[in-house]
Amino acid sequence: MKRLFILILIPFLFQACDKNDPAPVAASTNVNGHVDNWIYGNMKFWYYWADGITTNPDSTLAPDDFFASLKSSEDRFSWIEPNFTDLLGELRGVTKEPGFEYALYRASSDNTNVIMQVLYIKPNSPAEAAGLNRGDVINQINGTQITTDNYKDLLDKLSANLSLTYKPLDVDNKVLGDAKTIDLVPVEYAEDPNYINKVLTYGDRKIGYYVYNLFSEGPTDSSQTYTTEMDQVFASFQSQGITDLIVDLRYNSGGAETAAQNLASLIAPNVSPTTVFVTHQYNAQVTDEISKDPTLGDGFLNVDFPFEDSKYRKHAAR
Repeated sequence: MKRLFILILIPFLFQACDKNDPAPVAASTNVNGHVDNWIYGNMKFWYYWADGITTNPDSTLAPDDFFASLKSSEDRFSWIEPNFTDLLGELRGVTKEPGFEYALYRASSDNTNVIMQVLYIKPNSPAEAAGLNRGDVINQINGTQITTDNYKDLLDKLSANLSLTYKPLDVDNKVLGDAKTIDLVPVEYAEDPNYINKVLTYGDRKIGYYVYNLFSEGPTDSSQTYTTEMDQVFASFQSQGITDLIVDLRYNSGGAETAAQNLASLIAPNVSPTTVFVTHQYNAQVTDEISKDPTLGDGFLNVDFPFEDSKYRKHAAR
């Protein structure tokens, strides 16, 4: 799934919610009631489609099912995350994993089997050490065939010690080889999103090719390592005199607005520190709270390009 996450902490809003909070869902003796009430209260204030949320939800449902029952039919983006610490790590490219990205496909219309094809291997990862390569096709996890019925459960096992049965891709002959089984021990892995950068020459054209796999500034809250690397990539493109630019976001899973802002500032022509980069949209009650707050105001809704004059148009291809 491709997403651009925008994490914004606005302390005043949590205080201002009190008068707007809906009445709690009726008390329940089931184990889900407390969590479901918390989900309901937050969604009634923060959710973009808050006006469409039912006033009589079923708080006996498990939290993930309860959340799904409140979602708007227009909502293609939202999901519930059981562990916010894991989510914040994912947004910085830090996860416990074997070190490869994949796509899932139905093996055949005649059965429910699913195959997992490797899209790319992350450098210095367990998957790279085990010899897994782009294009290899995995059909079993821990000895179990992946199917349309069990694939979610099997994918959850990728963060623990596991075995994979796969067929390696013979690139030259465009065929899959004999099945192999490998054991992998996942690690806490910080993925550098600056995956590939190179200059390709075709005739009189010099093409800067940049594969960027995650909008992340760095592996920690205070790190801007990946942003600095991005700046260096574009400085190198500039020094090599590129005439064209390709930014490959095929495998980009989203991430931080600030990283997207930095990338745009390196590419977009005719921008300045007063050019709007993105406009935030909230539901009516959140927008009203932002507008009335003296420390934010209507200007908070628009994010301009960063004021770093050395970047503007100097690195972008003409």
